[in-house]
Amino acid sequence: YDNSFISISSANGYSYQSGALISMASTDEPALNINSYNVNGKGKVILYEADADTLINFLIHDDKYEQINKEPNLARLRLVQEFSVDIRSGGDGNGTRFTLPLSESGVWFVRVESGEEETSAFIMRSNIGTVVKEGDNEYIFWAQNYKTKRSIAGGSVKLLSLLKGRNQIAQAEFGKDGIAKTV
Repeated sequence: YDNSFISISSANGYSYQSGALISMASTDEPALNINSYNVNGKGKVILYEADADTLINFLIHDDKYEQINKEPNLARLRLVQEFSVDIRSGGDGNGTRFTLPLSESGVWFVRVESGEEETSAFIMRSNIGTVVKEGDNEYIFWAQNYKTKRSIAGGSVKLLSLLKGRNQIAQAEFGKDGIAKTV
């Protein structure tokens, strides 16, 4: 039985954002925390630039919600940077904080290694935030630009099922009010 682990989470006060996908607003500092238990010493952070297709393929799952592709194909990703960090265990929940060289929007894959322990996550960063609400046989989306704090006035949203593949369920266009509705 191994009593050690490392995990990655957002360093922007959203400790619930950890695991396979961490979302970040473009207005948030592009920083993460490495949280660990019984892991101390030098660690390595490896940052790759990814894309939406790689992320979606990673999120495809089976009937039991188990990921089918547990690791992305690193050969298809572009290495951005590798650097060392000092990892310290502790119960204070703060972990080891580090900043990443991320642009305002995009998809990245980050891996943290220390001895026998490793963890990884995708990071999705955007200057647009979207809220979705399920209505009567429809989904209603509202989108806002983080910088201007105004509703977006254009664009589209696709609703996907990732059960055993990539299946588009619906698509909707955003109106001038920043609202899109699926039919």
